[in-house]
Amino acid sequence: MERSAYAARAERRGDLAEVVEYLHQVRREVRAGGTLIDAVADATLLGWRAREALNSVLDEPVANWDRRKGRTQLERRAVVERALAELGDTPHRGGWSVAGGGR
Repeated sequence: MERSAYAARAERRGDLAEVVEYLHQVRREVRAGGTLIDAVADATLLGWRAREALNSVLDEPVANWDRRKGRTQLERRAVVERALAELGDTPHRGGWSVAGGGR
C-alpha cells in the first residue's frame, strides 16, 4: 500500500516511528474491547497525532465514526490496520502456528 500524505508529514516531523508504535498500542486496546476514541484521547501530543493518522483513512472525524451505533470491534481494528499500512508499517504475514499441543 502506498504511504499517505500524513505519513510524509509525520516523517518530516520526525515522529513517524512513535506514531506507528502508538497505533500498535491502539490496536491492542481495540483487541481488548476498547474504542478508538478512548485509545487516542489521552491528552498527549502523540495521542493527537495517532488520531490524525486515523482521521486520514476515514471520510469523517474518528470521534464521529467511532461513536456511530452498531460500530464493531472488527471495523475499528480494520481502521487501525489501514492507518498502519498507510504509515508504511508492514503487517506480519506468517500464518498460523501451533505450540504445545503434541501427544
